[in-house]
Amino acid sequence: MLWSNLIDCAAEFAQELESWPFLARSSQLPPAGADWTVWLLLAGRGFGKTRALVEFVLEKIASRTASRVALVAPTAADARCSGRAPERYSRLFAAVVPPDL
Repeated sequence: MLWSNLIDCAAEFAQELESWPFLARSSQLPPAGADWTVWLLLAGRGFGKTRALVEFVLEKIASRTASRVALVAPTAADARCSGRAPERYSRLFAAVVPPDL
């Protein structure tokens, strides 16, 4: 019994270590509170802007606080090929981009 509890605890701890709130720098997390409508991530290459956006949108989808999500780009190809996002963050694209795009 003790061994299985230890294994469960270790698994939960490992999962927490991989969670975005744990991995993110404070500057990659959305502003605290609900009194904002624009979140500007003005940063250089390699900051993690795409990852921050993807994690934010996935959290909103999972918590059902976002009823609609828009991925806006000049063309569908641009939306699909935005940097390395499709390969690295395909969970977002699978969640919000219709397969016929």
